[in-house]
Amino acid sequence: MKNKNLLYISFVGIIIALSAIMFLLNDTKDNLFWTTYIFLIVSILGVFFSCVIVTFKHKSKNIASNLVLITISIIYFVLNVLISILCINVLKCTFKVYISLSIITFTIFIILWIVGYCSSNYINSQD
Repeated sequence: MKNKNLLYISFVGIIIALSAIMFLLNDTKDNLFWTTYIFLIVSILGVFFSCVIVTFKHKSKNIASNLVLITISIIYFVLNVLISILCINVLKCTFKVYISLSIITFTIFIILWIVGYCSSNYINSQD
């Protein structure tokens, strides 16, 4: 129970810190800002759910098979942050370009996450 509360508190703290940084650094709150904000929150929640599943659902000795979910989620989060920074600040992309890139990366993330989840379940069932 103590580990679960620590996990919840840490992710709430990360979301609050990210929200504070985004709201303080950006003057204009347009469609691109809110879309970026939503996709970043979704990517943080992806990492959170992966950590919860690995920590509390799969109590297996085979840690490597469970870390695939967390690794995929962290890669998606980092990729999402990089796409957001590049599209908003460096390339000055339009809303359509950003939403297209975000949806493509989200779709790839979901497919890889489902494959990773199914494979980790299969590996854990073989133990």
